[in-house]
This record gives sequence, structure tokens and C-alpha cells, in this order.
Amino acid sequence: MEDSSPILVLKEINYHINNSETKLEILNNIDLSVNATTSMAITGPSGSGKSSLLSIMAGLLLPTSGAVYFQ
Repeated sequence: MEDSSPILVLKEINYHINNSETKLEILNNIDLSVNATTSMAITGPSGSGKSSLLSIMAGLLLPTSGAVYFQ
């Protein structure tokens, strides 16, 4: 039997950018759990935060708040 414990967990991930006039929310309260044998696709329209989410998952970008756990 394979171990089904997640290798990547995102808890309440938020990411926003502050410019001089406004706060732009890119990701809002994202929860995600990925098992080792999981195949997944992240889809959505342009500007919806896909690249930001992938960058946070890869550890290239720090979320504004929330936690990323990697086995």
C-alpha cells in the first residue's frame, strides 16, 4: 500500500501587492494538499494568479500570509 500523506500543503495562502494607490489581491485564502502520486493542472484566465501560486509552491515567492509545508 502506498503512503497517501501529502508532500506539499498550502494553508490559508494569501498574496497581495501594494502599489502606491491600491492593494492588489492576487491569491486569497488558498488551501491545497498534494500527494506524491497526484497529477494536477492549474488552469484559469490570464491574470488569475496561476504563476504566483506555482512560484509559492516552488518556494520562489513568499506568501503575504499563510503557510507552506513541504515534506
